[in-house]
Amino acid sequence: MSGALVVVGASVRALAECAGRVGWRTPRSPLLAVDAFGDDDTRAVTDAWQHLPLSDLARPARVLRAIAQVLDQTAAARTVDDPMQVLLGGGFDGRPDVIEAIASRYALLNNLPPVWRAARAPMLFVDAGIPTPETRLSCPARLSGWLCKRPEGSAGIGVRLADVDGPIWQRRVAGRPASLLFCAHRDGVLALGFNRQWCSPTPGLPFRWGGVASRADLGSAIEREVLAWATRLAGQLGLRGLNSLDFVVGRDGQPWALEINPRPSASVELYDRDAPGLLALHRAAVRGEPLPNWQAPAGSRALAVVYAERPLRTAARPAAASDWRCGARIRPGAPLCSIHAVAPTAELAARRARRAATIAL
Repeated sequence: MSGALVVVGASVRALAECAGRVGWRTPRSPLLAVDAFGDDDTRAVTDAWQHLPLSDLARPARVLRAIAQVLDQTAAARTVDDPMQVLLGGGFDGRPDVIEAIASRYALLNNLPPVWRAARAPMLFVDAGIPTPETRLSCPARLSGWLCKRPEGSAGIGVRLADVDGPIWQRRVAGRPASLLFCAHRDGVLALGFNRQWCSPTPGLPFRWGGVASRADLGSAIEREVLAWATRLAGQLGLRGLNSLDFVVGRDGQPWALEINPRPSASVELYDRDAPGLLALHRAAVRGEPLPNWQAPAGSRALAVVYAERPLRTAARPAAASDWRCGARIRPGAPLCSIHAVAPTAELAARRARRAATIAL
C-alpha cells in the first residue's frame, strides 16, 4: 500500500487493525484514525488519532476539521507523493451530506455518496421486490406490533417501539437476526460469510446492538435467497467493496431484509483476524481491479459489546477484550469494551462471548 489512509467512524479500531494486516502503516503509508473513543488498541496500531465526538458525526464541518487535524499530526501524511484516502466505518449511515462533504475534499475508499443515499431509501427493498416487513411512511392506525426507524440510525439505536413520530414505520417480525458480509465487485458479488447477530436491550433502547458471530449455518435455501438479494442490490445501487445485508429469519423460516450497510461492517474483523486480506479485497473492488485470492477461515469468532451498567473508571483490561481505554471514565450505558470468543460454530462462539461479557462486568 502507498499513501496515507485515514479511517473515520464512530469506532474504528477493527478497521484500523484490518488495514495494518494488509500493509498500511509504513513510512510511505501512514495509518491515521478519527473516532469517538481512541481506545488503547486503536492508538497502538495507528500513527496518529484524533477525537471526533459521536454528536459531531452528523456535522460535515466538524468531521472535515477532525480529518485535517489528524493529518497535521504526522509529517509523513503531509509529505508523501501518493494520494491520501479516507475509509469510512460506522456512524455515517443516513448522513449523505457528511459523506458528500468528505468526498468533495478527499478520495473515498468506499461506495460513492449517491450509493449511501440510495441505500437508506425507506422503500428500497419494496421497490427491489425483496421480501421485507411491511413498511410505511405514514403512521398506522394501530401501533401495536409496529416499530419506528430513523434512516440515520445504526447499531440498533435508531429503532424503537412504534410511536406517532416515525418517520418510518415497519411491522415487527420475530425471529433470528442475521447478516451477510459480501464483497461487490466488477464481475458480481462474492459472499464472505453469514453471521448471527443479537441485541443488548435496555428499556429505552430495545434493539441496541449486542454482538455478532461469524460463519453461521442458516441452511442452503436461506443463504441462496439472501445472496440473490445482495446480488440484485449490488447491481441496482452500484455497490462496490465490503458491504453487509441485515435480515431476520422469521419463526417460519422466511428471511426478511431489514437494512443494507454500504460499508465494511463489524463482522469484517471476525474473518480478517484468522484470514487477513479483506481490506485488500475491498480496495481492489472499489478500484474496479481483479480481486486477490482470499479463503474464509475455519470455525467461528464472536464479538460481544459490553456496556457499562454504572459510572466507572477503567483499570486492568479484562481477558479477551478489545476497545479498552485504561483509566477512562465511562458513563452508564456507554460501550465499555468488546469481548471476543472462538468456537467451532457460531452458536457456541456467541454463547462464549456473551458469557464472558457478563463476567467482564
